[in-house]
Amino acid sequence: MTCPSSENPGPSRAGSLLELVLALPSLPINPAGAFDYEAADPQILVRLADDAELTLWTMHRAVAAIGQLIVHAAPQIEVANGHPLEAIGWLLVDVGKFCVFAQDLAIHCRSHTYDYRPSDSSSSSSCSPS
Repeated sequence: MTCPSSENPGPSRAGSLLELVLALPSLPINPAGAFDYEAADPQILVRLADDAELTLWTMHRAVAAIGQLIVHAAPQIEVANGHPLEAIGWLLVDVGKFCVFAQDLAIHCRSHTYDYRPSDSSSSSSCSPS
């Protein structure tokens, strides 16, 4: 399944970041303190990969939108107490770091479920950037 190309992915797509964060404790941890993908339930891995990919899709579109807003608003922004563009820059740094984490998570989850076939094919869907 490919994500919709519209600006608003719709209410069925809302909350994927929160769902991703809430599902992370479902991943077992190995003795070294890292995620143990091999010991994880394949359904959880598929769900995490779906949520991570959708979160990436949403964040990439949001960062692009913020960039467009900054380009158009920058000439009108008056700096009084601090610099609002600096705060937005730090936000984008954190969003970028989270996107790297989400992509790494999705790749690992997909690589450990490449041959997984759920009994109910409607239980998972893949979302890829369009």
